Amino acid sequence: RLNRWIEKMNRFFSNIFLFASIPLFTLVISLIASFCTKDWTWFSRSGSVMTMAGVILSVRPIIRMTFNQYLESKKIIDGGSILGDTPKEIAEDKEERNDLVAIYIGGIFTFLGTLIWGYGDLITKLYS
Repeated sequence: RLNRWIEKMNRFFSNIFLFASIPLFTLVISLIASFCTKDWTWFSRSGSVMTMAGVILSVRPIIRMTFNQYLESKKIIDGGSILGDTPKEIAEDKEERNDLVAIYIGGIFTFLGTLIWGYGDLITKLYS
């Protein structure tokens, strides 16, 4: 039962779409709230959500495979199959491409989220 629960959590935290859309949705809502209330701390706080999502996306390969499996996968040198790619290899290649996309998005989110988190409430200084 524990292994099944861990697998579900790994799948949940490996979901690129979810961890890319939550911070963007939070960012839009906080922008609207900040604009309406003239209180830019809401926008600033959305940066923390974006930063957390960025970190989760950046470590997707480790979350997806677990730490030990990730370390083992880095030790394997696979020359491929003479008969072509097997379905397992095709699935692994797809996941590795998804990992790279997640790492790229995660880096951008971590960078932008940190800037928003640190300086987002200073937007009022630009137009006052």
